[in-house]
Amino acid sequence: MKNDAHLDASNASHDRYKVLLVEDDPVTQVFERVLLEEEGYAVEIRSNGAAALAALEQQTFDIILMDIQMPVMNGLEATHLIRSSTEPMRHTPIIAVTAYVRDKDRKRFLDAGMDDYIPKPVDQDEFLEVLSRNLPH
Repeated sequence: MKNDAHLDASNASHDRYKVLLVEDDPVTQVFERVLLEEEGYAVEIRSNGAAALAALEQQTFDIILMDIQMPVMNGLEATHLIRSSTEPMRHTPIIAVTAYVRDKDRKRFLDAGMDDYIPKPVDQDEFLEVLSRNLPH
């Protein structure tokens, strides 16, 4: 558990970043939201790719955390539509957060236009490191 001084410093360094978390599992949504908010990120949650696209039409985000397997529209379809869209969302970093963990799956996600990959179950340190490495600085 972080002490209050570390939490305050962390919040100050990340509070300018807006994260779009696209995840259909409620338990994973809560876990990832709490992890991100404890680090000072602003988080919006959508439960499928279509809802994510609607959110991106209304506001800009610094990064998108995208599950792959979701109802309505999966993460690969949503990524394809984001990458083929107009500015500014076209260049928003997209990170796959998924239980698909084989090397060929990772390659498929990167080939589809995703910028990076985080396997589930999520390791907290790896999650934050991948997020930080892909945020615009």
